[in-house]
Amino acid sequence: MIKERTWKISWFVWNNGKGVKTKSVYKTVNTADYPDRECEKYELKDQAYIDHNLSFDKIVMIKEVKQW
Repeated sequence: MIKERTWKISWFVWNNGKGVKTKSVYKTVNTADYPDRECEKYELKDQAYIDHNLSFDKIVMIKEVKQW
């Protein structure tokens, strides 16, 4: 059985002069592709910078989404 885990990856963006808002994406991964949860988390966080063309001074937050 393939076990999957979903992560919510978020960062702050400017809202057309109306302050700051949060942009979020969800990423579901196969847990067998990673040795452990922490490695999975940091690899996804690093990949978010590349996938979404973020500068490395941008704060990226990541948390696991619990599936019911």
